[in-house]
Amino acid sequence: MEDAEAYNNLTLTSQGDDSIIQLRIEETKKLIQKLSQEKFEITTKMKEKTFDRNHICNRLERLSYHEEGIRETMSRLRKELDILEMCEDKLHFANNAYQVKPMSASFSNQQLDNHKAHYRMLHGTDSIAKEKQLLREVRAGQDSPEDETSLSMQQIKYATWWWHRSLRYEKDQKKAKDGLREIKQHEWCRDRAIANATVKGQIWNSLGSKKALRDQIEVLRTDLEESRKRHLEIRANITSVKKELKGVDREFNFLKKQIVDIDRKKLEAHLLVHAQLKEITMSVTQVEH
Repeated sequence: MEDAEAYNNLTLTSQGDDSIIQLRIEETKKLIQKLSQEKFEITTKMKEKTFDRNHICNRLERLSYHEEGIRETMSRLRKELDILEMCEDKLHFANNAYQVKPMSASFSNQQLDNHKAHYRMLHGTDSIAKEKQLLREVRAGQDSPEDETSLSMQQIKYATWWWHRSLRYEKDQKKAKDGLREIKQHEWCRDRAIANATVKGQIWNSLGSKKALRDQIEVLRTDLEESRKRHLEIRANITSVKKELKGVDREFNFLKKQIVDIDRKKLEAHLLVHAQLKEITMSVTQVEH
């Protein structure tokens, strides 16, 4: 009789414990569902942030491409302006006859050296060796036709522009190096053509009046200043977009950490449910025995 009563009490206690465990299991399952919903919402936000980031990267790429184009324009304008300012300076050269007629091929070496030094002081050289080479080529080119320089300058200008444009899309390193070599060669030919024209007096024929020259310089200076302003605006936009991109990346990384935290909590909840179910199974087994 006492054994039967003890068994009944044990069974009631076991059933009570099982009910508590079952309640805990249900609460844990609800927590798992809640965490799953939170993960779904966060994942949706991460997809939106990814879309925003791609859009911002596209904007940044377009701005960078635009900036590169403006920098190339500024470089071209500076080179053209340097040449015209050099020519303007020559218009103030002490020897007025130098502006009206070509330099005589019978000039003394000292006269040629003085002219070369004046030209290089205005235009600049990379090395003494190149300076000497340029002078030799200037002297050698004095007998060439007068229209050769004008044609060469047009060809050189187009070739240089073409190579600069091609290099923007060239991915092969060897071809890129070859392209840079071509650009340097064309620029060297340009300098040689300018020097030849200066020695022959052609430069004054091609530039026209002093006023026309100054007008060209003023136009180039205005264009260069406008390009600088556009470049500053684009740089400001690039800085702003980069800042926006960093903000999106921070938000994305924060959401990513939340996903990791949710996955950890879900794993702990699943392990808890498994342990509680195991506990119920063990209590039932003990009662049966």
